[in-house]
Amino acid sequence: MLTIASLTPSLTGVIALLLSFYAALAMARDRHSRWFYPVLLAVHAAASFFAYAGYSLGREGDAINYYGSGRFAFATGTRFISFVVGWIRYAADASFLDMFLVFQFFSYIGIILLHQAAAKLARDGFAVRVGILSAILLLPGFHYWTGSIGKDSLALLAYGLIAAALARERPHLALMVSGLVFYSMFRIEVVMFIVTAMALGFLPLFGRSPEPMKQIGLCAGVGALLLLPLAFHGAGGRVEGGAKVGVEEVTALLDGLHNQDAEGTTGYKASSLTPPERVFTYLFRPFFFDGGGFLGFVASIENLFLLVIFGYLCRNFSLLWRLCLASPVIRFHAIFILIFVSITSYTNYNIGLALRHKVMIYPALVLLLTAVVAYRNRLRRERRAALFANLRAEE
Repeated sequence: MLTIASLTPSLTGVIALLLSFYAALAMARDRHSRWFYPVLLAVHAAASFFAYAGYSLGREGDAINYYGSGRFAFATGTRFISFVVGWIRYAADASFLDMFLVFQFFSYIGIILLHQAAAKLARDGFAVRVGILSAILLLPGFHYWTGSIGKDSLALLAYGLIAAALARERPHLALMVSGLVFYSMFRIEVVMFIVTAMALGFLPLFGRSPEPMKQIGLCAGVGALLLLPLAFHGAGGRVEGGAKVGVEEVTALLDGLHNQDAEGTTGYKASSLTPPERVFTYLFRPFFFDGGGFLGFVASIENLFLLVIFGYLCRNFSLLWRLCLASPVIRFHAIFILIFVSITSYTNYNIGLALRHKVMIYPALVLLLTAVVAYRNRLRRERRAALFANLRAEE
């Protein structure tokens, strides 16, 4: 039974909150970030408490299973989360609420890294940074799922490390590799998407790339080939007798997932939808016409903002295309979204699962939005400056 006392964290939870607040101050790069980040922490911590309350009111889910498993042997995949939870529980005697706050600390660091990467891509002033923050704050599921015990929190931290490494003038290889290795501990199939996007984005296939990016792209291409068998197993495939994984095996796995019938009120049969319908269902449902109570209404609001973001990017597609041709980093984030959405919308058969899984594209989406908004602002300022210069010349 959920009570007021159960919403009070013990020492471990308090330390996690204090560390989050310290990170908000220590990682701030300017006076704007010094008040941005505490506001962001308040929203993120509140979402973590809300997620905890949802589980504590009797709903079964992954968080309860992770907390109750108590594994101490190292393992990858889903068991990696149990491994992390088990050792933190053992070392700090952490309660269920404490673990939510610990995982919100992990994802909060990822959000800060994401914001800093976006600010570097923007190279712009106060208005764009407010826009970046607003885009993040208007996605409640971004905080709800990453503030809970589970893979989503660690996935945000891992992608934040990768984004921060690539946002520098020269990519920080150690930081990037750390993010990739960390991500591979629990979602090797997503790492497969990431390194494939790096190979396609960094090699000069669709635009210019400096020499260091070409080298990273070449290594990423080799890594994608090496990761294919692991990603196949991570996605649920089985290769009899350890045989090599080929096109036929991968196609059979995807077709099996695509044709699978889902159980429950939020399930649907992916094979009955056209490709545009699958993508729309995956990205923007539940929408207001779907119902689903209070949580469905909140998810619909988030999907409305998500629809606005995608609509804005489509409206400025020509600008986004030029940015992708000019910047291998922006190109990488765009290709990652395309790969992720194409494959997961094809295999997903449950709206509830989609709500969680699509959170993994939010960091890349925020970065693309930032790049487009910042460049439009820069063009607007240049045109205004040119207009004023012409007016002064005429005088």
